[in-house]
Amino acid sequence: MKSGPGDQAGQRAAFFANVGHDLKTPLNGIIGFASVLLADLAGDPERVRQVRMIYTSAQKLLARIEAFLDYTRLEAGQLQLRPEWILPGDFLRQLAEPLRPEAEQSGMRIEVRSQQAPSRIRTDARLLGRVLGELLTNAVRYGQQGRIEASVRALPQCVVGFELRDEGIGMAAEALGRLRESLSGTGFEGLGLGLAIARQAAGALGGRVEVDSEPGRGCVFQLVLQLARGDIEP
Repeated sequence: MKSGPGDQAGQRAAFFANVGHDLKTPLNGIIGFASVLLADLAGDPERVRQVRMIYTSAQKLLARIEAFLDYTRLEAGQLQLRPEWILPGDFLRQLAEPLRPEAEQSGMRIEVRSQQAPSRIRTDARLLGRVLGELLTNAVRYGQQGRIEASVRALPQCVVGFELRDEGIGMAAEALGRLRESLSGTGFEGLGLGLAIARQAAGALGGRVEVDSEPGRGCVFQLVLQLARGDIEP
């Protein structure tokens, strides 16, 4: 008997969970040993800088593995939503804060605007953070000197819009069209791991990721989140 798409997705999720465990075990060892070295080398700034690079890189790789595992769980329908009340403006600021040093190193600044945000929304904070974190990281990675504006606002009919706007090189119309098709469907053309995860997580939250861009004028990514009436407070 042939297995259906759901069974196959479940089998993939189980397989990658095992692979993830095999990858995370040595990574956690590297992170732990690097943290010990950082304490021992406190009097040597240059070696501290080098070991900190190892520690940070290992942490980033561990985060990517966790993100990929979330993607496979979402695909298989194995990730249970855990809604909770959050303050969307504060939530966006907390996500942006760790990315400020990297942005500043590239000559960019991150600005967060929440004047038009609802006071509270009820959603799965982990998945929302996954979507917005991927979009913010994307803006820092591909932006150039200038500003990255992260904003959240209430829209009609219990919709909340999170927007990430950068001043990077932008996208040509053909590439933008392919990316829009992939974000609204199931294909992967134009998607890296980050945007594939963002699309999957947004769908699980009852939302969608949209994009607009022009060459030389940067990109605008938006998470449009549809909430139930009882899950949003003005």
